[in-house]
Amino acid sequence: MSHPVFQDYTYTKGLTQFQAVSCFNFEYCGNFDIEGPASFITYSPFKGGPEVLTSVVGSGTLDVYIGGAMKNKTIASYTAGPSYNNNLPQVFYGRIKTYILTGGNATINITREIDTFLMSQNVERKGFIASGEYGKYSNTQDVNDMIQSPSLSSKIRYNIRSADLQGPVRMVIVERKNAEFLSMKIYNSSNKPVLNSFSEFYGNSLQVQYTTNGSYNTGFYLDFEISNGSTNGWGAIFAILFCLFLLP
Repeated sequence: MSHPVFQDYTYTKGLTQFQAVSCFNFEYCGNFDIEGPASFITYSPFKGGPEVLTSVVGSGTLDVYIGGAMKNKTIASYTAGPSYNNNLPQVFYGRIKTYILTGGNATINITREIDTFLMSQNVERKGFIASGEYGKYSNTQDVNDMIQSPSLSSKIRYNIRSADLQGPVRMVIVERKNAEFLSMKIYNSSNKPVLNSFSEFYGNSLQVQYTTNGSYNTGFYLDFEISNGSTNGWGAIFAILFCLFLLP
């Protein structure tokens, strides 16, 4: 089955290279050396299976679109650099993704191994979890995803920007510290979350489940941040007291 991709000429008229990339679910897609301004499209035939952007090394700006490159449809933007970016790895859902690099040359790494998104390389990390057709009326918005930190005492903050919870749609957010459940929040049409307001906890994993039961809706978008944290300041207090004890 063919899937037409509509691209706004305003965003593609200056591109010197345009290519399509295909790889299977649970497969490493590879490194792509891109000389901007250029673009490539990826396609997932399995109801918008996950695709993880793991690195953007080089120079320039990479804009990511769910579907074609259209006005106000950018899901994320990244500045290419020499090494680690704390906004990566980042997962994208949706059947079609469009990547456009401008202002430089970069090596872009993509995989469909979803576990790559799960574990943070470092404690400091920012990102988001969003439906594959976020902002578009669709019946393929289901997501069940998790992020983990290497530290059990990380400070994890998250913010629900938008969540369409009409009809049978349900959203569940689970906060954990290792195997311990700290909190489970269940949202639906009669119990909606407060939008654009950060919640936080101290632990090492956050799970987000968005279940639509096949209904059409516009999906959800949730930001998250992971940083070093502690549930109290006793460690710092003891360190100060110990130093004072050592003073002559």
